[in-house]
Amino acid sequence: MENTGVEVYSNILSFEESPHTPGLFWVGSSDGLVHISRDAGKNWTNITPKGTPRNGSINIIELSPHDPGRAFIAVLNYFFEDYRPYIFRTNDYGQSWELLTSGKNGIPADTPTRVVREDPDRKGLLYAGTEFGMYVSFDDGKHWQSLQLNLPKIPVTDIRVHRQDLVLATEGRSFWILDDLTPLHQLSAEIIRNPHFFRPRDTYRMHMARTRKSSPCGQNPPNGAFIFYSFPQAPEGEVTIQVSAPDGSIIQTYSSERDPYPNPEFVNFNPSQGDKRVPKKAGLNRFVWDYRYPVVNTVEGAIVWGFTGGPRVAPGTYTVKISAGDWSETHPLTILKDPRSQTTQAEFDEQVALLLKMRDSLNEIYDGVRVVREVRRQAKNLIQNLQAACRDVGKLQETADPLFEKLTRIEEKLMQPKNTADQDTENFPTQLDNQLAYIYMKLDATDFRPTDGQVERFHDLEREKESRLKELRDILDTDLAAFNALVQELGTPPIILPAPTDKKK
Repeated sequence: MENTGVEVYSNILSFEESPHTPGLFWVGSSDGLVHISRDAGKNWTNITPKGTPRNGSINIIELSPHDPGRAFIAVLNYFFEDYRPYIFRTNDYGQSWELLTSGKNGIPADTPTRVVREDPDRKGLLYAGTEFGMYVSFDDGKHWQSLQLNLPKIPVTDIRVHRQDLVLATEGRSFWILDDLTPLHQLSAEIIRNPHFFRPRDTYRMHMARTRKSSPCGQNPPNGAFIFYSFPQAPEGEVTIQVSAPDGSIIQTYSSERDPYPNPEFVNFNPSQGDKRVPKKAGLNRFVWDYRYPVVNTVEGAIVWGFTGGPRVAPGTYTVKISAGDWSETHPLTILKDPRSQTTQAEFDEQVALLLKMRDSLNEIYDGVRVVREVRRQAKNLIQNLQAACRDVGKLQETADPLFEKLTRIEEKLMQPKNTADQDTENFPTQLDNQLAYIYMKLDATDFRPTDGQVERFHDLEREKESRLKELRDILDTDLAAFNALVQELGTPPIILPAPTDKKK
């Protein structure tokens, strides 16, 4: 009984101009009417679909990106206690319409519809936002199914497909984004009957802030390339994902059965948001590759103020191969540079080449530490075992003491063993590994070629590393050799050195 304009006058709720034909207008109002104008609004024709509820709100008009005469409308009528879903489609400028929501073809009969959109990359792929969540149709509205995933059951008030991501506006629960719709673009009944690797979309090599759980901001997507694949049943054996460089060399191999990091408990770096294990459940699987080479093979106690992860690859076209049992499938994956970046391909290549040298140099430092620790461990165990067997180890101990002293001195030059927490890097002098990890971190954090200062400092540290490792080799060639000679006189096998980190990875 209120005498306000809302009750007296009808309102235009939706207005769209054709993206194909300028001056072709479509209008929907709050009293259930749809009109079209072909002359920029001079004349209008009523094209309201039969079956549209009287006074229902034409909430959304969606003009197809594929055909100028094709359009969809979502009608909302729960204000009059009508909770039925109403989505209509026309292919002939509104001369005829088809109701796509019978209440029995996927969207329940008591679920009002607020919005409908058609995917710009696949004709007939429709998204519907309702009072109680999201639905999708792969056959132009003949059938609908839930696309709820982790979305709360809330009103979805609007939908936009933006650069192959699905963006939702909700009532009361903020914005939601479903990243990377390419699996939906490629999905078919035939595909889901067999293992399938969906063609990856192009992705951007960018720096992205990590979202804290306590932050009021939304979540960023994982900073990496999305790799989608599906299985009709969960494979029993190992599933692997192999990423190769443009020259064919293997960058990383990930497995469903093992972690790719050599010492995951000692990896001291701010990890990217990529995955480590390959999922292999029945249905759709997603693996995020973080664009990176393998991490530094660190050692226990290696606490540095720097970076010990793997370098990011340069922009380019890479190859991804997924294997499960006798099945395998391969697709190219193109990584593009940040569109805001002015860095050239040659400069990216120069950056990655130096980063790989830095990573390999860090591996050599930690390989040296591993040698020191392993020699010391084996020698001490050997002496203890001989003592337990009542053997005379006096001469052996005299040879071992200076060996241990020299090895410890080398270890303390290669890394700082006094560090037990991150802040200890401020309390004790930084050693060779920390100094190298610091410039490694600074270079990896940019999209630019190395600075002259970074190159010069790296060469300084390389010379120091070679000097320290030469000292270690001299100790092994003399002091350890003398120790092993005494060990062999006692009829005991000599000390065995650990293998170095593989430089090919």
